[in-house]
Amino acid sequence: MATTLEACLKILAADPRSTEAINGLGRFFAERNLTQEAGTCFRHVLEIDPRNTEAMNSLGALVWQEFDLWYQTGAGRVSYYATRESCIAEAMDWCEKVLAVDPNNPEAIKNLGEYSEARFNLNRAIFAQEHEVT
Repeated sequence: MATTLEACLKILAADPRSTEAINGLGRFFAERNLTQEAGTCFRHVLEIDPRNTEAMNSLGALVWQEFDLWYQTGAGRVSYYATRESCIAEAMDWCEKVLAVDPNNPEAIKNLGEYSEARFNLNRAIFAQEHEVT
């Protein structure tokens, strides 16, 4: 049985514009924390099919993944909050783009809820830090 990578490459050899195979390749890279390569794949899908909601959802999820990888490197508190807010905003933008194409997209609706909750929790954490008694 062929691996995901082999299957995607085989399809792409026959059809270099297969958005399904390119998305699959992007997921393959994302699962291995190769976020730059994954992002390149998902953006390439959108060059071929600008309304491809799978690629848009994947780019939103990739923003979260890149933030987690960045945070694991030992980021400081100040840059953590600024970077997290930026990531939340970008991920939410991708959800809104998906919903503009497919207003009932369940993945985008679920993700938008998670990102909104994360933004609320972040704002609460920032408020608490700013009003911390020393």
